[in-house]
Amino acid sequence: EFLDELYSYFYREITLNHFHCTFVDKTVENTREQFLNLYQIIQKYGVYFKAAYNFAFMDEHFSTLTLLVQKHVLRNRIVDRHRQKIVVVTSINFERVSFFLEQIREYVALEWKGTFNINEIHRLEELEYDCIFCFSSRIFNILNAQNLPVIRLNFFVSQDDIDRLLARGFSTLKHRFLASSFVLELAGKSEREIVEYLKEQYGDYFV
Repeated sequence: EFLDELYSYFYREITLNHFHCTFVDKTVENTREQFLNLYQIIQKYGVYFKAAYNFAFMDEHFSTLTLLVQKHVLRNRIVDRHRQKIVVVTSINFERVSFFLEQIREYVALEWKGTFNINEIHRLEELEYDCIFCFSSRIFNILNAQNLPVIRLNFFVSQDDIDRLLARGFSTLKHRFLASSFVLELAGKSEREIVEYLKEQYGDYFV
């Protein structure tokens, strides 16, 4: 799909250039500033296109190609979204922690690895995790003093908490599916039919 879009764009622009037609879209004028690294990478390879087709890219073309590539980067990031592994260190009982986890999962993608009290922090050495969640200043100070990757959150999650998690590299959770309904939708379909169905009905999540 990505290559098809590239070829279609190149074919259209070469044709327009042949007839000396140029359309400038001012809405993409700041694309270079928004995605500087990607823009410069694409710009570097423009010389090869010029050598092959005697067609020189302008900022308009580089901007469009940058947005086209970035679109597919974002699309595949949704499919292959990294879920950070977290542990919770707290004295709060399991039922309350389970509520907190369900609450936080409404906003960010994560994988819970376990819950421990402050006297069990030696067990963290046995686990592979990215971040520790805690709720109290006392526990935060103890863990932070040991240079552990800890972040203190409100038990009732606020927007400030979500913003801090996103700043720490957590990914937003776009949607959650009811497993039983999802299975029924796919029941009886062949592999090819499932692929086509997912792309058609859930194009934001499957490519």
